[in-house]
Amino acid sequence: LFGNRVKVLLVTGFSIIVILQSAITWLLISGYGSSASLLRYDDFLFDIVYTYVNGSNEEYIRQKDYWFSIDLPLLGNDRIHEYHSISSSLSKDNNELCFSLRSIEKFMPSFQGHIYVVTDQIPNWLNVSMPQSQLRVISTQEIMDNRYLPTFNSHAIEANLHKIPHLKEFYLYFNDDYI
Repeated sequence: LFGNRVKVLLVTGFSIIVILQSAITWLLISGYGSSASLLRYDDFLFDIVYTYVNGSNEEYIRQKDYWFSIDLPLLGNDRIHEYHSISSSLSKDNNELCFSLRSIEKFMPSFQGHIYVVTDQIPNWLNVSMPQSQLRVISTQEIMDNRYLPTFNSHAIEANLHKIPHLKEFYLYFNDDYI
C-alpha cells in the first residue's frame, strides 16, 4: 500500500482497519520512530481532512434541483441526464462530523496538525471563530476552478483536496459519513 509513498489515506468503512494497520507498519519500517513514539504520533506530522455536505439543507436541495434540471451538452448531440433516484438521505446530516471531531479531540489529545473541513455549508454547531484553533473551514471555491462549480460530486472535490492551502504532505482523509 505504501510502496509508492502514498500521501493520502482514503478512509471508508472496513478499509480503515487495513489502511491504518498498513500505515503503522510503514511508519515503523520507514524509521519514523519506535512503536512508543508512534502511539504519540509526535514524530509523524500530518493533517486531517474532512469533506462535509448536508443533503437535507434547503438551499443545497434548491441548487441541486436547479442544476440537475438543466440538460448540458456533452460531446456532440449527447446530453448529460442525471437520474433523481438517489435519495437525499444518503447525504443527510446525522452529526457524524461532530462525533468524529469529538473523537479526535478525545483520543488524539496531542494531535499537532490542522483539521480541514471542506464544505460550502458550515454546520451551525461548528465554532470557527477561534483564530488559534487547529480547525480550518475550506470552501470548494478555494480548491476548485469556478468553471467546475457548483459541484455535487464528491469525487470531483476529493480530486482537488491536495490544493488546500498549507496542507501537509501527509494527510488523513475522512468524509462526513463516518464517525
